[in-house]
Amino acid sequence: MPKIVDHELYRQELLGKSFHLFADRGYAAITMRQLATGLGVSTGTLYHYFPSKQVIFEQMVLMRLAKSLNTFGDRLAQIDSIREKVEATFAYYADVEVEALREVMLCMDFFQYQQQQGGENILTQVYDRIKPEVVRIFGLADDDLVQLVVSALDGLLIAKIYGCQVNWQRQGELIGQLVEQCQNQSK
Repeated sequence: MPKIVDHELYRQELLGKSFHLFADRGYAAITMRQLATGLGVSTGTLYHYFPSKQVIFEQMVLMRLAKSLNTFGDRLAQIDSIREKVEATFAYYADVEVEALREVMLCMDFFQYQQQQGGENILTQVYDRIKPEVVRIFGLADDDLVQLVVSALDGLLIAKIYGCQVNWQRQGELIGQLVEQCQNQSK
C-alpha cells in the first residue's frame, strides 16, 4: 500500500527544520544541496516543494513570524493595559532572546545578500505583514508607536551583538510608559 503523505504538513516540517540550517550557515553561504542534506531529503524532493532557496527562506520567515505572533498574541489577549502589553512583550523576548537574536542576525544576512544581488527586499513584506498584527494585538492606531515598539525590540537584540546586557524587564517598563503616554496624548 502506498504511503500517504500530507504534503502541506511535510512542507511545514521542512520549513521548521530549515531555520537552524540557515542560521548556522547564513543565507548566502548555504546551498540547496546543503539544505537538502541537512533536512535529510534529496535535492529533488526539496525542489519538488520549493522552487528556490529564497522561497524556502521567505516562507520559513513568514511561518516563524506567524507562530511567534500567535504565541505572544495569545498571552497578550488577556491583558487590557497597553503598558502591560508592552511589558509582557518584552518579557516574552527575554524568554526567547537567543532564538530572536538568531532570527535578526539571519534577516540582516539575507538583507545584505539581497542588497548585493539587487533583489527585492522581502523583509519589507514581512514588516508589512506584522504591522497589522501588532496594531491588532496592542490596539495601537498610531503607525509611529507601532514602529517604536518593533524597533525597540530589534534594537535591543542588536545591542546584544555589541555585548550590552539587556534588562528586558526595565526596558519593557520604559517603553511601556512611553507608549502609554503617547497614546494618552493622542486621545
